[in-house]
Amino acid sequence: MTLTLDLECNTRTVVISCYAPTLDRPEPENDEFYHQLIEIVANVRHKDKFVLLDDFNACVGADSVYWSGVLGHHGVGGMSGDGVLLLSLCRKFNLYITNTIFQQKNSHKTTYVVLGIPA
Repeated sequence: MTLTLDLECNTRTVVISCYAPTLDRPEPENDEFYHQLIEIVANVRHKDKFVLLDDFNACVGADSVYWSGVLGHHGVGGMSGDGVLLLSLCRKFNLYITNTIFQQKNSHKTTYVVLGIPA
């Protein structure tokens, strides 16, 4: 879902809300989701304010050194393949995963833990 709010001085706030396929979905489905999302985000004007609200169903891990400028110092666990897609999208469009900025209990950082990816 995309919501565009007109502001003063010919600017807008664009809010995108999405729900990604779950981790057990086939890879082509995930690729198509990210392809569509990239097209939508690419069409947001640079002068507009932009907010991306989501449930990406991705594990982005805690490598804030490699993903500097995208991932904060309070990530958790390992990274999934979808996490790489999400982090790459964020790097491409200069977006930041804000729930990795703030220090909080690990149990509050994720909604569930996937077996095989340490939390």
